[in-house]
Amino acid sequence: MMHTSSLQLTGTTWPKLVEGRKVHPPTEAGGDDIPHSKTIAFDEAMFDHYTDFELLSFVKNAPALVTTRVETTRALSQNLVAKFVGGDEADNEIAAIEFARKLDIRVPVVRRGPIRNTDTYTGGHYFVLERVHGPTLEQLWPEIGWVRTLRVAWQLRRYLQKMQAATSPVGGGLALGSVRSPFFQGLYKPVSYASPEAFTGYLNWWLTKCRPQQRKPRHDLTLEPLRQHVFVHQDLAPRNMILDDRNQLWLVDWGFAGFYPPYMEYVAIEASRMGWINASTWHARWARWRWAVLRWIAAGPGGPHIRPDMALGEVHRRSCLFRLEKTPYSQVN
Repeated sequence: MMHTSSLQLTGTTWPKLVEGRKVHPPTEAGGDDIPHSKTIAFDEAMFDHYTDFELLSFVKNAPALVTTRVETTRALSQNLVAKFVGGDEADNEIAAIEFARKLDIRVPVVRRGPIRNTDTYTGGHYFVLERVHGPTLEQLWPEIGWVRTLRVAWQLRRYLQKMQAATSPVGGGLALGSVRSPFFQGLYKPVSYASPEAFTGYLNWWLTKCRPQQRKPRHDLTLEPLRQHVFVHQDLAPRNMILDDRNQLWLVDWGFAGFYPPYMEYVAIEASRMGWINASTWHARWARWRWAVLRWIAAGPGGPHIRPDMALGEVHRRSCLFRLEKTPYSQVN
């Protein structure tokens, strides 16, 4: 198969014969119908020379990564992957990755993006990162020993300490200020660049004023605003932690990252643990206990977070049921 280093995709006469086969030019129509990348192999050495549209054609035909599941991230080559992000949130994720790197946290290097998706139905953007080689913690967890568990826990603890030392008087994503959280399922999220008072007001509205005739107000779960937000990942699931061949911990998938109350990190870690460890077998109990130890070392004891945990769980349930509810602290587009 001929590599793209020996074929110019622009400034040529189309159609063109390549190894006896007719190759057609890329087309903007539809976004998914880009046949040339099925004939021409992606050449990593040519990466910086591809136009965004040429690169997008390779991304759309690249295979998905497979860990314990089929991921949405696509493998462009041995050393490059491409991730799709809906809407305009790619700017926030890229900014979070770059900010985390400045804090000396091991994260993938962003090589390019955001690249606008030409598919008018799905929209969104792609961006390309250097691939982190190694298994996810989710893949390793069934058989990982105590020594590696503790090494991971202490590395994660150092990362979280660095992140929580970074503060901001306003919340949301680093580039756009928009709020994105797995706990908020309503159509109207908190206002962009929300102050601690506005963010907490949003939570408390769902707890006390959302359909009081149908849902009992939960004044017992209301929260007090903190002085500042801290930098959080907000999706530290085992699938988003990778161990390389030197047992160094890497954090990936920063789509929910931004400045939020620190309890958002702890609650998200607890909520994202692997489902299979809840089984009643001894193997699952052992895995569950190791996860509890990792969480305790990395994020601290759970006592201070019991109330925020219950509050966020209730907000999640109510925002799933009443997605069209709008609070005085909601973003209105």
